[in-house]
Amino acid sequence: MTPDEFQQWFENHCRFFPGVAAWLGRLPPPATAEGVLAAWQEVLSPYPLDVAREATRRMATGLLEVPLRAERHVYAVRDWCRSQQPQAKPKRHFAPGGEETFRCPTCEDYGAVLIVHPEVVTQLRRGEEIRFPYEVAVACRCPAGDRWGREGLGPRRLARLKLNHLVVPPGKDARWALVQEGLLPPDWPKPSPVSGNLQFASQATSEQPTSDTEEVF
Repeated sequence: MTPDEFQQWFENHCRFFPGVAAWLGRLPPPATAEGVLAAWQEVLSPYPLDVAREATRRMATGLLEVPLRAERHVYAVRDWCRSQQPQAKPKRHFAPGGEETFRCPTCEDYGAVLIVHPEVVTQLRRGEEIRFPYEVAVACRCPAGDRWGREGLGPRRLARLKLNHLVVPPGKDARWALVQEGLLPPDWPKPSPVSGNLQFASQATSEQPTSDTEEVF
């Protein structure tokens, strides 16, 4: 995709999602709309214009999940474009010594990952207080997640990882992830009591935050 083609894609995308252009217009310094657009153009440069436009069309018609945050749109488009490459092969990851480690960097081929409970994230984005951050397990979007997903077998079927979920990296906890996201201050004093425990989405407890108006998964 050339710079001119990127401009065509961006203008078309903003016709469907004007909030992206509005977000660019509100960027605080030192960030600039020109700098962000240049970075986005680089992200989409390996892919054809028509494929990127198709990704936008799918997002607009509900065939492709739309990220909640405007700055994530281009990465959702990129991921769909990448998935349409006919010769693409699963990326393999290697340790420094050259030994192959895993295919999926998100779940490390386990198929399930921890995320911050979506309702906790929603409450913090509203400016509400929380008692402590919960973690919950979801099935990864990679093929290894099929054994845990709702289409999989077994008594425990997990919701699928979504683009707007806040993933907790291995060895970290929900508090760490929320601090990195800017939703909690670094000195927030309450550690997560369930850190490191896979708390399955199908086993909600009475202590977990709930919402009568929103679907959290």
